[in-house]
Amino acid sequence: MPEIPWNEKRRTERIKINQPIPVHYELRPHGKYGDTVIQDISEGGIKIILDEFVPRLCRMAIQLNLFPERTTSAFCKISWLQNIPKSYRYQAGLEFIDISLEGRSEIAEYVKLHK
Repeated sequence: MPEIPWNEKRRTERIKINQPIPVHYELRPHGKYGDTVIQDISEGGIKIILDEFVPRLCRMAIQLNLFPERTTSAFCKISWLQNIPKSYRYQAGLEFIDISLEGRSEIAEYVKLHK
């Protein structure tokens, strides 16, 4: 296992996304929803762009298509949120908190294929 730098809090290796992977999300319990793209992914979570501020620890249901004709669904919590400089948008780190074994396997497969 690679050594994790002292300032890196992730427990799993992340990879940058080179081609856009759309993700549909719904904020819980607010009922707000939207679409965005993934910036990076790991077996533990994803980083996305949001158009509005969302409180840390807020819950979010997501659906993404890492592979053609396969949809992966998960429940996440917002671990961190950061304003993008000179923009009205935010970067958000989402941690998977409830995901099926099949969904976890698909994410692991995607990460392995794109290292």
